[in-house]
Amino acid sequence: MKTKLLKYKILQFLPGRVGKRYELKHLHRHLYEITRIRALDSPPFAVFAHEYIGREIIIHGWYESVLINFLEKHIFPLISRNSIALDIGANIGNHSNRFANYFNSVHAFEPNKRTYHLLQANAMLTPGKIICHNVGCSDSNFSQAVNFSSISVGQASLEADSSLFHDGIGKQTANFKLVKLDEYLPSKHHAKVGFMKIDVEGHEKRALKGAEKIICASKPIIAFEANDPENAPYKYLTGLGYQHFYGFEKVKKSFRMLKRSRLVEVINSNKSNIEPDMVIASLTRLEHGRV
Repeated sequence: MKTKLLKYKILQFLPGRVGKRYELKHLHRHLYEITRIRALDSPPFAVFAHEYIGREIIIHGWYESVLINFLEKHIFPLISRNSIALDIGANIGNHSNRFANYFNSVHAFEPNKRTYHLLQANAMLTPGKIICHNVGCSDSNFSQAVNFSSISVGQASLEADSSLFHDGIGKQTANFKLVKLDEYLPSKHHAKVGFMKIDVEGHEKRALKGAEKIICASKPIIAFEANDPENAPYKYLTGLGYQHFYGFEKVKKSFRMLKRSRLVEVINSNKSNIEPDMVIASLTRLEHGRV
């Protein structure tokens, strides 16, 4: 550690171009070593190497690992392993592959054809556990042309007022097929859903509405992206009897600045360190655990 610190201190006194070359050389070595180590303890995911989620997986092994670790430690033990998980907005299958270890099966929904092909490839990492569907979820059945950015494929959105692009870079268009989940998912599964993850870039309420029969029959714990300024998913789930909503409080250890999370009820909470992006909804109160 002292040697590395000394190297970076030396950089401050080297001439401009020499210092930059030295810095890039050692940064490249450092990144190579990180990815080599991650390759030893992470699955061989197929990713879009230039895209945000792909870069996160290459460097860290998993995307949103803190959130998934929390679910595995504190939420999934509360749910029957014989139940089904629904991953709505599955992208390339990062979350689905972790969920597959805790449920009888995972139904992964991804409407982007290009991304869906990688989802299928990654589903082979847990053979027979992940059922892939090349559709999105809404409150009715329809198809729609959608714009998205090649540098952040997961941000494709059906909502007209969404910010989809990074300065217009890599703009692409795809046709998405949307289905009403109550009609699409076989009725034999309606009462077997133990967990739902919904990350559909502002379309959460309509996806929930299309799965109302499933939600009422199974009463699953639901994790959803909460970037709706009108809190529509909260209001809709409250109408279905959900009374407890939780976000993740960011906690850091001072030594190595390791990220940690603690589950905190978010309704009527004004704490600035509460992460509202992903919220867990439950019919019953959950323990405020930490991971």
